[in-house]
Formats: sequence, C-alpha cells, structure tokens
Amino acid sequence: MDQSIFLKWLGVAGIELKVNEHVLIIDPYFTRIPFFKIWFGKLKPDSKLIFEKIKYCDIVFITHSHIDHLMDVPDIIKYTGCKAYGSSNTCKLLSACGVPQELIFEIKVGDILNLGKFKLVILQANHRYIPGFSEGPLKYPLQPPFNARQYRMDTYFAFNILVNGVKFMTDPGINNLARNLKKTDVLFISASYIKEYYKLLLNKIHPKVLVPIHWDNFFSPLSKPVKPYFKTSSKTFPFLKRIDLNEFMKMIKKIDPKVEVIVPEIFHSYNIREIIKFI
Repeated sequence: MDQSIFLKWLGVAGIELKVNEHVLIIDPYFTRIPFFKIWFGKLKPDSKLIFEKIKYCDIVFITHSHIDHLMDVPDIIKYTGCKAYGSSNTCKLLSACGVPQELIFEIKVGDILNLGKFKLVILQANHRYIPGFSEGPLKYPLQPPFNARQYRMDTYFAFNILVNGVKFMTDPGINNLARNLKKTDVLFISASYIKEYYKLLLNKIHPKVLVPIHWDNFFSPLSKPVKPYFKTSSKTFPFLKRIDLNEFMKMIKKIDPKVEVIVPEIFHSYNIREIIKFI
C-alpha cells in the first residue's frame, strides 16, 4: 500500500496534505485582498481563482477566522462539498455565507478527531496583537459580503496531525510553549518570531523538518512573483525589515543543525516521507 504523503504550500498559511486521493487543507487563501481594501468597504472572494487552485478537497480546517484564513473557504466548500472545521466564530461566518449546516463542525481545544487518513488533536495557539483586528465576538447582523474586520477571531487553534505514522504540527503561535506541544516530525511555522522563541520551541518539540509559512506578502496577487512580507517592528534601524528566508534558515541551523528546513515553492508538491527518510 502506498504510504506517500504529499505536502503542498498554498501561499500565506495555506497547507494541503494528500494521501492517495484523500485531501486535507488548512487555511486556504488565494484572493489576496490589497492592503488598502482591508480598511475600506465590503470584500468578495475571487471565485474563479479559488476554483482554479482547489479542484478537490475532503476536509478543510481553519486555525482562526481572520480574512486571510477563512475568506475563501465558503467557495471551496461550494466547489468540492468538503467538510469544514473551526471555532464558533468560524462556524457562524460560514453559515452566514450559505454553507450547509451539515458541512460545518465546531471544534474546541482538546478535541481528538479521527477523519479517515487523518487523526487530529486540537491545540490552543497564540496570535500576535494586530491593531483593529482584536479577538472578540462577532458583530451582527452577519450579512455577506463582509468587511475585513467582520472576520473576527475568537479562538486560535494549532493542530497536531497524524498521517500514515508521520506527525505534523501547525504553527503554535507567538511565545507558545504549552504543555500539550509534543514532539513532531514536521513543523509549519511563521518565519517572523524572535530567535529566543525558536530556541525554546525547537528544544521542546524536536522537529525533523521545519517549513516556514505565512512569510509572503499576502496583499500581493498570485499573478505576481511571491515575495517576503515585513517582520514586526525591529529595535534597530531599519525598523521595518522584510523577512529574510536565508537569514531564517541560517538561524534555525545554528539552533539545531539536524533540522531540515524546507522553504516551500508555492503550489509545489513535496513527498514528505521521502524527505524524512534521508534525514
């Protein structure tokens, strides 16, 4: 029996895991609303682009309900008939967008889900503070199309995913060293945290493979080359710096030389079992 596991980075925080014909997707976002539109007016997903990028899906998981994680999900469900899993806010927003209730499943921290080829444990994650996009309840009435701030986060999840004996973990978020973070094979993580946090985190979960995600400029359309976005404010000049992936790789290798860092090419399929085999 084929035990291959194919990994694909979809841009931003989007991840696809495929085992045979079974497909799980996390946080798909292709529409990439321009920065100025985040602050003004109602927003609509790019349905044509979404259908071009996602032809098939069984399950979609949403870490949290910000626009760059949730906005495109209703169209994906419409095209594929997949089931969606997320927080209370996520479920309410999906329902308001016309997603059938039988395809929406609310999850909570501590849940354990066995979904065919995929076993998931739902973990608490920590989101950095973003002015104007604070955590809280939804504002009613919920009538799409929404503006960006109506995609309001309540809970931010990380996921432990077991697939054919390989353990994956999505980004646990900023400064998160919770007890339930276990040893993993493949870690997906932001490339914009501080070095001290990476040291503590890698020492705790000892990944074999580290895949940086959410490093690209997600306000730039997919029709343009993928480029890094800016880090959070620096204490040294220049105070606003773009994420440097070469610098990130060198830093991770200094922390743990045994970790294989894969800077993913967008939409490229990687056989993760083959990569792990040679580590």
